Amino acid sequence: MSMAFPDWVTLKSKEEILHYLKSQDIRVPQRTQGRTAKHCERRGAFRLLATLATADRLRYPMSFKPQDRPDFLLRFLSHDVGLEFTEAVSQEEAEIDALAYRMNKPVLLFTDQFKRNMPKRTAAERRQIIETPPRGGPGWGDDRGVPEWVEWMMDSIQKKTADFAKPDFDRHTENWLVIHDNSPEPFARDTPMRWTALRARLDCYFATGCHYDTIFIDSENELAEFTPVGYTIQPVSDLWRP
Repeated sequence: MSMAFPDWVTLKSKEEILHYLKSQDIRVPQRTQGRTAKHCERRGAFRLLATLATADRLRYPMSFKPQDRPDFLLRFLSHDVGLEFTEAVSQEEAEIDALAYRMNKPVLLFTDQFKRNMPKRTAAERRQIIETPPRGGPGWGDDRGVPEWVEWMMDSIQKKTADFAKPDFDRHTENWLVIHDNSPEPFARDTPMRWTALRARLDCYFATGCHYDTIFIDSENELAEFTPVGYTIQPVSDLWRP
């Protein structure tokens, strides 16, 4: 799974960028098979660009390159955009998932096992989850997971905004944050209520002196875009789906 591409990629039209993006390998390896942050950043950036290009939201010519702090730099004729990526995920869930694969015992992990601020499990407790997983999980179509989902998103936003505020983080004409929603609240993704609930929290965020100009949430099939004036939802343009 190659990660190499030129420092700067320049594209002159919608057709050209969609053709280029579709030709790229954005698969992310298993956590135990060489996954790095760069794999996730590349996937997140390319899915975002594909969706914006499909919706005629980009201007050409444009160039982009991977870098650090922020993860990608987009360059247009009139301005630059810094693009930072993060994943909303339970670190403990990710670690138990990786342990299960190392034990050759892949297991279905239920969301109610990984609430925010839960005490960290011991090694024995983690193995117990893998050896004797629970028989059932939470129900479908339930709005009760929305408040917890909002807190997962806000945790990711606040953590990345703290990095953004540091002197060594490059600022650009516009600064975007992309969040891959891999939170332990997948059933909250079934209800539009999550977007309005998060928007209410972001009103205060955007009123602060240091914030990203735009926050995108990639929720697998939908891309939510939040700005100080409101939010929009559009389908993700998944060019790589078979």
